[in-house]
Amino acid sequence: MAVFGKRGASKPVARPAAVQRERPVTAKAADDHSPPPRFRSGAGLSWSKPLTIKNINITLVPDDPGVFALMGGPEEADIVYLGGTKDLRSEFQIELASQAALVHPHAQYFSFAIAPTPNEQAEKEIAIFRRRFGRIPRLNSGF
Repeated sequence: MAVFGKRGASKPVARPAAVQRERPVTAKAADDHSPPPRFRSGAGLSWSKPLTIKNINITLVPDDPGVFALMGGPEEADIVYLGGTKDLRSEFQIELASQAALVHPHAQYFSFAIAPTPNEQAEKEIAIFRRRFGRIPRLNSGF
């Protein structure tokens, strides 16, 4: 009698050695306060390491034109605002004051990249974010 759906002898499938040795990924500890990793940009920008808004030295932010990201958490998907400015340091001071005035601040981290055309670059970054996550950052206008 013929058995349908099977070809050849039924031999066990050998798994590659690399697959057999995989270890489950462990979650980070809740008390791990290390800064989040840099996020990737498809536009070729060199983003700074995210800086904690609470205790930051203002001199770490240059006064050059560029784009910036406000991040609500440690992951790239936690970006709440992407924008461009002619002076990153003054924009950071404005955001610092506005976040301090909120009872529940939206952002915990600030990251930036120097760009010669900041507003155009910010639009590109928002489009990249939309393609990657299927939405725009929470605080960017929808229209």
